[in-house]
Amino acid sequence: MSSRGLRQEEADAGSVLAAVLGGTWEGRDVHATSRTPDIAVLMPDGRAIIVEVTLVINERRQKRNQAAFKRFPPDDRLLRDWMVVLQDKHSSRFDKTIPRLVEALQVLESDGVSHAGINWLHERWPPQPELPTPGTDSATARDTLRDLDVELARSPSERSDPNGGQVELAFVVPPGASYWDLSTLVAERVAAKRTKLLNAVADARHLFVWLDQTEPEAYLAAVTSDARIPRFILPTGVDVVWVATRYFPGFTSADVGGVSVQRLLQITRSGMWETVPLDRFGSR
Repeated sequence: MSSRGLRQEEADAGSVLAAVLGGTWEGRDVHATSRTPDIAVLMPDGRAIIVEVTLVINERRQKRNQAAFKRFPPDDRLLRDWMVVLQDKHSSRFDKTIPRLVEALQVLESDGVSHAGINWLHERWPPQPELPTPGTDSATARDTLRDLDVELARSPSERSDPNGGQVELAFVVPPGASYWDLSTLVAERVAAKRTKLLNAVADARHLFVWLDQTEPEAYLAAVTSDARIPRFILPTGVDVVWVATRYFPGFTSADVGGVSVQRLLQITRSGMWETVPLDRFGSR
């Protein structure tokens, strides 16, 4: 394994595929040329799988999200850390939001609740606790989260901190899952990388796509149901396409070859999308 001269996403893809396929990997495009594929996965039977790696990211949204992300000092009213995702319309007035938010989270902690919100990723979340009795503090706290347009409030850690819990805020435009968007993004990357893969001498040619949450519609489609993604016939020269999403705060991910992966999808020559089981890898 050698990552010298490679971008981080290329080295991470090599680690993931080596762990999933049971081989080792090495960097090939260490000089960033336009003709050499990025990495090769070497299998125990002697086969060499050439892999081109690409990253799907919306840089404009990334800059906006980074500017809007806020981390607050520990608050002694909270025992645990919380990751809270609010709708983007609150990004300019979060200082007014925090006092009400902390009061609601304090009530959730006392009731033993570790997650709540509008649940736009409900298919990937554990079941919600039983709804509280109307008029109780717990019901009022949930009403507050709804009034504040909290998409997600989650405490991923079981630990209690005597110094107080820390709240991290992120802001999103609530998406709807678009399976066509995901398929279209992958098709564009296949078209862009196909010639490079075709020119490589290899036993198999794979494309590895890292999908960032700054493409929320496609990202949501990737982390929900592979059964609804349109069938995609791979062109000659591309044998397998992998689509991976990374860790997102508040959600479980797997440690695959030392890389945090939330979801891994695969498209083979059959054109069908399949979710790659990650249960055999430890969680993060």
